[in-house]
Amino acid sequence: MRADMMIPGLKVVLLLTFGAVAAADMASAGSIERGRQIAADKCSGCHATGEDDASPNPKAPPLRTLNTRYPIDALRENFIKGMEVGHQGMPTFVLDPEEVTSLLAYLRRLDPCGRPSSDKAAMAKCFAPMKD
Repeated sequence: MRADMMIPGLKVVLLLTFGAVAAADMASAGSIERGRQIAADKCSGCHATGEDDASPNPKAPPLRTLNTRYPIDALRENFIKGMEVGHQGMPTFVLDPEEVTSLLAYLRRLDPCGRPSSDKAAMAKCFAPMKD
């Protein structure tokens, strides 16, 4: 095949790829916002649900620190069948799979290790061992 014939095809592939990535980014933004709302509705009575707020219940860790205790995606099964672990007095709740996907997307967004940062101390914590 001649090079001049391949260039239009390459442009189409690049446009389709860019469009798919842009659509995935928009879906992710919607999922993250739904997850934020789920966290606000279900978790904010005990847990800090934002990037810098304090937990109303001192025994409930801020959601932004869950990544230091658990791999975020490992929480999927617990959220689907009802939380079996948690702080004292934690209510039981069950989420449907779509809600779980959104909540996990939000928890990953809160994870400072999931975003680039110029804060060297914060980045060093990302590579520290998980807490027991």
